[in-house]
Amino acid sequence: METIVVMSCCKFSISFEKKIIPIHEGETVSLRRALQGEYASKNNGLFDYPRHIEERKLSRNHAEMTCINSKVYLRAINRNTFINSSRVPPGHNGSAIKTGDTIFLGGGISKNMYETVIILVTIFSSTDEDYKYFCQLEEEYPFFCYFPGSPSLLTIKTEHLFSITMDRLKVLRHLSRFGEDELNSPETIQMVTESLKTRCYVDLLREESFYSDFKKRYEFMKDDHISQFILMIAFCRNKHMRYWFINQERKLFIVRWFKMFPQEQNDFLAKYKMDYKEVPHSESARFSSLYCNFFSESMKYFKVHFT
Repeated sequence: METIVVMSCCKFSISFEKKIIPIHEGETVSLRRALQGEYASKNNGLFDYPRHIEERKLSRNHAEMTCINSKVYLRAINRNTFINSSRVPPGHNGSAIKTGDTIFLGGGISKNMYETVIILVTIFSSTDEDYKYFCQLEEEYPFFCYFPGSPSLLTIKTEHLFSITMDRLKVLRHLSRFGEDELNSPETIQMVTESLKTRCYVDLLREESFYSDFKKRYEFMKDDHISQFILMIAFCRNKHMRYWFINQERKLFIVRWFKMFPQEQNDFLAKYKMDYKEVPHSESARFSSLYCNFFSESMKYFKVHFT
């Protein structure tokens, strides 16, 4: 039996790919900065630390995870190692970590959080039912946003099919009250989210339990996939209906997009081959002087190829 540690990137963290690390009883996994010639991957504890940050707070030998009696412990080698808001002692076993904990490597909660690797932890046993659903999600629905390539082949009861389809239609009808140009800021997205919650549509949005109950999350994503496909068929009868349906689905996509963490957004774009390069600060500064009426320093800009 293995213990599996899933490490997800926090919103304010230095970006890294989600890690799924199996640990056998008594095994130790190093958490550290990747050195020259080494590569951070999904299955190891190495992190690519940005070289433009002068003070490298994530060291080349920072911390270790060990599995003892099916529990996972974090041992600090570098003193800048925290679980939640507590510094990890440098003892033999360190401190136990559990699902829901946040690990800080390189610093604590401070103004320099963006120079810190911040890890959201989920721990499974390889025999857990939750782990089975987690694997299904990783394979079928790795992101909250997705482009369905084919209809679901699962069996579903007619009553349930009707219920989830009507729920989605209610959400789309509510979104039709908002213009496309209104969904252009986190504040507006929050307002739309709250208005949906008050109308019992929270099941089609992200809630706190979305990442802790993997069976519930998988069932939700499966129903979401099916209901979208059914409405796609229902609204394909004429040009006007197709236009309305696509517009509302795009709005729902935008709401979900704003709910995703930056690293999730980057991974999504990479999966669909839209991982455009961000314009570096030196280059964007040059453009800002040329197009001061249209350029905003608070926005990110990307290089897009036109063919």
